[in-house]
Amino acid sequence: MRHRHVALVDVHHAIDPDELRRVATALTTQVNDHFAPVWDVTATVGIDAKPHQHPSTIELRMDAKGAHPPGRHFKGPGGKSPSAVVYLSSLGKTWRDVWPFLASHELLEMLANPQGERTASAPHPDDETVTVDYLVEVCDPCAVQWYPIHLPKGDKVRVSDFVVREYYEPKTLGSIAKYSYTGLIKEPLDVLPTKGVPGKQKEYSSFVSFRHPHGTKWFWKVRDEKGPAFVADVPEGLVVHS
Repeated sequence: MRHRHVALVDVHHAIDPDELRRVATALTTQVNDHFAPVWDVTATVGIDAKPHQHPSTIELRMDAKGAHPPGRHFKGPGGKSPSAVVYLSSLGKTWRDVWPFLASHELLEMLANPQGERTASAPHPDDETVTVDYLVEVCDPCAVQWYPIHLPKGDKVRVSDFVVREYYEPKTLGSIAKYSYTGLIKEPLDVLPTKGVPGKQKEYSSFVSFRHPHGTKWFWKVRDEKGPAFVADVPEGLVVHS
């Protein structure tokens, strides 16, 4: 089983060091207790950015206000360790409550798909006779959902839900009870509904990305608050590794 060392780096010193350590502890617990049995990777999350100890980093930044999406992860150059960034100022006035959830999102996706190239072949959402490549981004399909990691003294940290391996395997339908850790996704390649204005692609926060083999254009499978899932174009300028 692979093991990674990851550091939370508070670039603009906006977060108390004790809070950073608290969240780092919760993220380490989530990865090793919940994520590792499913995705075969463990991690130690710290707040010391010494390169030889933590080759992977998650930068927490107060610049780039309005960045969309507010978090991204990047493959390492030449196959080296991946990294991620969370734009705190893009999370609004409640960023202090939200940032651990988004850091969890970026951490898990970075661990499951470190080079951003991992895909799974499965039928097209609208045509089962056509096979497409789904990008393995383990938090995007359930991006609106969180659950708590309980710490000593009654403390808890909100972290991101994530899908399991069988999520990308339609043939497993009915063979397991849940397709995300919380169990809210109950079928392969499904997505949680996004509240907001129907038809406005920029409002979708839960999705699964796919493209045709050897193609370059990405699409989303998304779902409004009511109604069936459907295929939408990825809005211009947005990245799929988020």
